[in-house]
Amino acid sequence: MGSVIGTQLDERLIYQATKHVFVGKYAKIRKRGVVETSINNNLLAGNPVQQIVTDHGYNAVAEIVLKLLSDKVYESAAIASQRFPDLSQPSFVQTAVNTHVEAEATRTEQVALEGDELSNSDNSRQTGHTEEDMKPLQDVSDGTACDIAGIPLSFPVYLPFPTEHLLMEKLQKVLEAACYEYGLRELSSIMQDRHWDCPKAVELSQ
Repeated sequence: MGSVIGTQLDERLIYQATKHVFVGKYAKIRKRGVVETSINNNLLAGNPVQQIVTDHGYNAVAEIVLKLLSDKVYESAAIASQRFPDLSQPSFVQTAVNTHVEAEATRTEQVALEGDELSNSDNSRQTGHTEEDMKPLQDVSDGTACDIAGIPLSFPVYLPFPTEHLLMEKLQKVLEAACYEYGLRELSSIMQDRHWDCPKAVELSQ
């Protein structure tokens, strides 16, 4: 725990572990006691601050953080990049995660496309229509296909899972807020009887 930390590599590791703590007004802290309090408040399991303190020692981390604060490293991304040039390069872990997500999205899209092709083939056999028969009709008014921007209407669009998950979370929040506001206007007595006092008080299915 009493290891001496003075190299640029050590400073970079400590900066990366604590940059989410010393942001905004906290980036202007210059007092050792306030720095120590901020570090103490982030010693939860799984927090990178807790890991860096375990690896290098509390006093050493506080000393380096105070030095970085004094040099305004937390206040400016430009200063941080100048001090630690390799910060702009993606980490191996991040690169591996991004590659995995992209590969998974590609695989999911390929499976979906194959399923769509099989479905179209089955539909053709059942109805007696060929692919030529099922092409988008031409609009006699302007001679363009009825689909949008030349994309076949049957072609599905698949989002990467992280994007899809984030979108669904946003939609759920919007729906919850809309349902809650409607309830306040039209069903206020029921809302009070059942103690539904916020958008998340009840499932949308109810």
